[in-house]
Amino acid sequence: MILSDEIEGEARDIARMHGALARAIARRGHPFAAPVVLLSGGETTVTLRGNGKGGRNGEFQLALALAVDGLGQVSALAADTDGIDGSETNAGAFIDGTTAERLRAKALDPMAALSNNDSWSAFHAIGDLFEPGPTGTNVNDFRAIIVRGYCPHTGSLGESVCYLRSPITMRSISISSVLRDVNGERTGPVSKPRRATPAFIAETA
Repeated sequence: MILSDEIEGEARDIARMHGALARAIARRGHPFAAPVVLLSGGETTVTLRGNGKGGRNGEFQLALALAVDGLGQVSALAADTDGIDGSETNAGAFIDGTTAERLRAKALDPMAALSNNDSWSAFHAIGDLFEPGPTGTNVNDFRAIIVRGYCPHTGSLGESVCYLRSPITMRSISISSVLRDVNGERTGPVSKPRRATPAFIAETA
């Protein structure tokens, strides 16, 4: 579902709007039925309040992680299409419903990191930076939010809210599995999710 390719505004506010939409889909199947991929573009802005590191896509993702904290069906990627987001070498970051929990496990407060505009340090600490390198093009920022129609932690179809049992990231889901979910072809229980590794990505591609 393409929301718009011209979304502008404060990154953390736009993230909260996207998060509210993802929560409504995950919990009530409204305004779209899961599984669904929410796509949006447009360049947001960041009002500097602290002295941290990172760019608008990292800030978006950190705010989104707080908005979907604990929702196991949700994973997302936000990135600058030129490969560089703000002051560092990453294009953006990955998040899912475990992101805020994993930051807290590292003794990092995600809300404090957001207040300090320090998304880069937060995502670097948990290994969730997206670093493709410079792409040589710049067409827009890209955001993709997956809301699954099943719980990847229990394998249950149509579960209204999937409470987290183990971490899963967008990187551990192959493109083919996403298309199967969107087309409603997922059947039966799924295997216990694993954290993404190069071997696992190659196995599921």
